[in-house]
Amino acid sequence: MYEAHIRLANAENTLHKKEPFEIVSLIGTVSVNECHMHISIADKNGAVIGGHLKEGCLVGSTAEICIEELDNYILTREFDKTTSYKELVITEKQ
Repeated sequence: MYEAHIRLANAENTLHKKEPFEIVSLIGTVSVNECHMHISIADKNGAVIGGHLKEGCLVGSTAEICIEELDNYILTREFDKTTSYKELVITEKQ
C-alpha cells in the first residue's frame, strides 16, 4: 500500500495520493518539540510534486533516510509577524 498526504504551497489544499510513487527528496527538522518536513515524490511517469509532509503517509517498500544530530544547537519555532508562520530558530548551546 502506498499513500501520500502532502500540504501544497497555498497552505489550504492537501494532496492525497494512493498509487505507487518514489520519494525523490525529503528535508526538514525533527526535534523533541516537533517534526517539520518537506517532501517531493515522483509518480510512475516521473511527474514530481511536493509540499509539506503530513501525517498518515505509508511507504510501500523502503525509504532511505539519514538523520544528523546537532548536539550543539537547540531548534525551536517562533511566530514571525511578517510571514504569519512559526519560523525555525536555531540557537547555539552555551
